[in-house]
Amino acid sequence: MNDNSFPKTISKTETIEVEDNRRDFIKKTAIATTGLAITAHTSFYGMELDPIPEGLGAFENFKNKENTNVLIVYTTDFGSTRTMSEAVERGAKSVEGVNVVRKMAKDATMEDSIAANAIIAGTPMKHRNMHSRLKEYVERVWEQGWLVDRFVGKVGGVFSVGGGHGNNGAGCELAQLGILAAMAANGMILISHPKTTPGADYAGSHWGPNGRTGGIKMKPQKLTEEMLLAGFHHGANIARVASALKGKNDLLAKGNISPSPEVLKMFRGE
Repeated sequence: MNDNSFPKTISKTETIEVEDNRRDFIKKTAIATTGLAITAHTSFYGMELDPIPEGLGAFENFKNKENTNVLIVYTTDFGSTRTMSEAVERGAKSVEGVNVVRKMAKDATMEDSIAANAIIAGTPMKHRNMHSRLKEYVERVWEQGWLVDRFVGKVGGVFSVGGGHGNNGAGCELAQLGILAAMAANGMILISHPKTTPGADYAGSHWGPNGRTGGIKMKPQKLTEEMLLAGFHHGANIARVASALKGKNDLLAKGNISPSPEVLKMFRGE
C-alpha cells in the first residue's frame, strides 16, 4: 500500500457525503449542459444563426394552404423522366386535399422542400447512379437541412428511368437506394413500391417504379402505359400516406442534438 492508495476504511458518514456530493454535481452539470444545448440549438434555429429560410416556396401559389403538400423533384435528359414525373404528379393530384409542385432539381428550393409534407425524387440512370443534377439538389437542400433536422418525419419516395445494356434495369436499384439512403439520413418515412401496385410488373422495383427506355441491346424505346400506371399509383400512394400523417409531428422521437452547436458553426465557417 503506497501513499497514493485509498484508505482501507472510510466512515459511513463520509461515504454518504461523498456520494451525495457526486450526485448533486452530476445533477447540476446535467441541467447546465442540457440548458446550454437547448439554448444554443434554439438560437441556431433562430434568425441569428440559422441560414435556412422559412416559407411556403412555390406552394404559396395554392389557395388552400391547409392541404397536404407534395413536392416532385426530378431531372431529365431526353424527356422520359419528365413523362414519368407527370404520371407521378397525376397520381398525387388524384388524392383529395393535396397540393402538388413539380420542379426540375435545379429549380427546387429549400423553401419548397421545407413546406412539403412529402418529397418524391426522380432520376434518369447515370452509370448505376442518380443524375448529377439531382445529386446537386440533394447536397444543396437535403444535406443542409440534415444539419438542423428540417426533414424529420416527412414522407419520401423515388422513381427512375433508364435503359442500359442487358436486361437488368441499368442499375436502377442502386440509384434508387442511393436517393432513399439520403432520405433515410434525414429521418424521412420511406414509401416502397409493392408488387400489388398496378403496373409494377412492367416498372418493377421494390423501392420505386423504374421505366425501361432501352431494350436488351440498348435500342431506345418509349415508356409504356403500364409503366406510367405504376408511376401514377406510386404518386397516389405517397400522397395518401402524407395526408394520413400530416400534423402528427410526435410520431418520431426527438431529443438528441447532433451535430452540436459548435460543429454547426464550423460548417458555416464561423
